[in-house]
Amino acid sequence: MQTDVPESGDREASEGRAAADGPDGEDLAAALEGLREPLFLCDGRGRIAYLNPALRRRLGVPPGDAAVGCPWESLFDGASRRLIEREALPAILREGHWRGPVALGRAVAPAPVFQLSLSAADTGGLLGLLLGGENEGAGPEGGLISRAEARSERLEALRRLAGDLSHDLNNALTSILGFARFLREDLPKDSQPHGFAGQIALAAEGAKRRLDEALAFARPGRRPGQAVAVGPVVAQACATLRPRLPDGTALDVEGDQDLAVEAEPQVFAEVLRQLLANAAEALEGRAGRLEVSWRLAEEPGRLPGLGKLGEPARVILQRQADGRRLLVAAGAPDPGRRFLELVVRDSGAGMTEAVLEHAFEPFFTTREPARGRGLGLSCAFGQALGQGGAILVDSAPGQGTAVRLLWPAAGAVPGEAPAPGDATGPDTAASAARRRLPRGRGQRILVAEDDLVLREALGEMLQRLGYRPLLVEDGERARHALAGGEAVEAVLTDRRMPKLSGTGLIEWMRAQDLHQPVLLCTGYGEDLDPASLSRVGAVTLLSKPIDAATLARSLDRLFAGQG
Repeated sequence: MQTDVPESGDREASEGRAAADGPDGEDLAAALEGLREPLFLCDGRGRIAYLNPALRRRLGVPPGDAAVGCPWESLFDGASRRLIEREALPAILREGHWRGPVALGRAVAPAPVFQLSLSAADTGGLLGLLLGGENEGAGPEGGLISRAEARSERLEALRRLAGDLSHDLNNALTSILGFARFLREDLPKDSQPHGFAGQIALAAEGAKRRLDEALAFARPGRRPGQAVAVGPVVAQACATLRPRLPDGTALDVEGDQDLAVEAEPQVFAEVLRQLLANAAEALEGRAGRLEVSWRLAEEPGRLPGLGKLGEPARVILQRQADGRRLLVAAGAPDPGRRFLELVVRDSGAGMTEAVLEHAFEPFFTTREPARGRGLGLSCAFGQALGQGGAILVDSAPGQGTAVRLLWPAAGAVPGEAPAPGDATGPDTAASAARRRLPRGRGQRILVAEDDLVLREALGEMLQRLGYRPLLVEDGERARHALAGGEAVEAVLTDRRMPKLSGTGLIEWMRAQDLHQPVLLCTGYGEDLDPASLSRVGAVTLLSKPIDAATLARSLDRLFAGQG
């Protein structure tokens, strides 16, 4: 095993970048290149396939250096290599993941201590993410940097990476759904191509649901919610789950039917569904007991492991007073708000400390791929913290698990509404296509979108809804159009564009005393606070992927508000 990365060789750094150009191509490569945390990939033979620029800077490795192709352990100093050989490699073989302190072998002095998060890839290689990097504590043979900080930084890095990738995936889904709808509208209803278009739409809707599950972690729920009665949501989730439980399993439900949360109905229902599915899987096919309960939380800030309002988010892992159970917690609930406490408890296998360490990370699972995607707790984590709440998980091997959510409580539920998540059957896409949508009256809409296919799809949607679209390829072109006196009644803009972003365009418009209402589209995993956007005038947020029904109703409300 080498102690240093060799200096010789003629392989270019671009070959390392090529390793990142898999199915997601240039978009994935760009996301990795832009990541602030040092990252490396190695192939199934244990050879370095890619070093991102952040790691090259830390190593002092120039772009032309022949690091690619060397053993990946050669990145680290002798003590770190011994730790990797002793602990990391057995953990990778056993659990597929390892985290521990390391120091780089060629780091620019003084050598910092990182937390290395190492995961096995399906292709047989490894992905390594280096977190921290400050000169805190001792090296690999001594103390650790703050585990809470490393845990939180790792989650934040994953959140940013997932958000980057979501932007392009949502663009593609909007285009697929849009053009499938156009085909169904134009083709004879009894023709085979009409049926094919319907199947395309159904497949894209399924992909959208899966993407929403994954992005619940990256796109926290800060959008304005409504009062959602907890009882009916729990009843529906339990009714769906019961047929899949092992014979003899008890499912106990207890809670005040008058209590409600402030949430997007579909989001809250999905979080509960994921938690119940996790609890059922923990039984491992044996009869047991599941419990779901809810009540108003009493002094939520006094719960163990939670931070104080305004502090940086931390994920705390600590041992309970009984010395047997462990608790992992995150969140800093506002003491001035009321919270509902929802608990999902199971009598299943429980979790070890090594598993709890990664409990909130998306796609981390100890189950077979067919039995879980590792999204349940990460979904609840992202949404609860996004709402200003908290999540606590306590568990022990062989003693079951309890997941406790703190979610903002709401007042009375206005009227009766359909239960969230109701299935509408296999003809959902066809029914939606036939539904009568509000139509425009020829208003001119400026559309700023850098994705060509999506731009054309949005333009076609607008035309079919009775509007006149003016299509431009980025925020800068939109600014030129408005500055040149183009008469438009509204602006539809992507949030993330080259040259001038959607929010940059809005700020410029208001500075120029242009007050057209704006629809701001985002599929990007970042926090966009509607309250702050309201300060720049009439701005409505639209989540990608966007369908014709959502676009039609948003524009109708937008123009109705002007009248």
